[in-house]
Amino acid sequence: MEVSIPYRILVIDDGSADNTWEVILTIRGRYPEKIVAVKKPNGGVSSARNYGLNMIQDCKYVGFVDGDDYVDKNYLDELVKALEEQDSDISMCASNRCYGNNGEGKRFSSGFNDDFTTNDIEWVLCKTSFVPWNKLFKFRIWQELRFQDGITYEDFATIPQAMWKANRISYTHKILYHYYVNSTSIIMSARKTTDRNIIAAQTILENSDLASNKYLLEIFYLRRVLSGMCWT
Repeated sequence: MEVSIPYRILVIDDGSADNTWEVILTIRGRYPEKIVAVKKPNGGVSSARNYGLNMIQDCKYVGFVDGDDYVDKNYLDELVKALEEQDSDISMCASNRCYGNNGEGKRFSSGFNDDFTTNDIEWVLCKTSFVPWNKLFKFRIWQELRFQDGITYEDFATIPQAMWKANRISYTHKILYHYYVNSTSIIMSARKTTDRNIIAAQTILENSDLASNKYLLEIFYLRRVLSGMCWT
């Protein structure tokens, strides 16, 4: 990753059963000053993210990249620039949804068509997708917040809370994140329990700082249910 700002990559092997750990160590050997590698028993994506958050108390910004995705070489520069020049708490970018092994894909709908910076957090929450991986956060957002463990829709239960803590959010329509669609992923293979998982995540939001905004909670639930029904 060719970026001009100082950064560190924390790679967490969440109990892999293949040669993932060996691959991580090989890559870390090339960039020992940049990469910190950790191996832990399998606990799921929320457990891995929370493990990482608990290790990085001294950082200024934090972002999340799934293990099978990749980012543009300007990913961090662009998102940090938005945070610092616009005094935002969260910066977001457009993403590419990739299928197969050749990296071909199409722009993932983020809900926005133009760059913006706004303090209308409710407006952003009504339009955006609740994924962690196309966003860079000021670390203060995560000082007392963690991903919900033990449920499938952990992003839906957590990212709205993180965004609600922001005073200002910026977005660039540049495609800086490339997300690989895995047909064998937990979400894709758990369709029969979609309704139950959505309700579990919604219940968590109803007991969070968002509890007072009934309008937003209704919008979240309707969007997630419709998305689950129409998703292919």
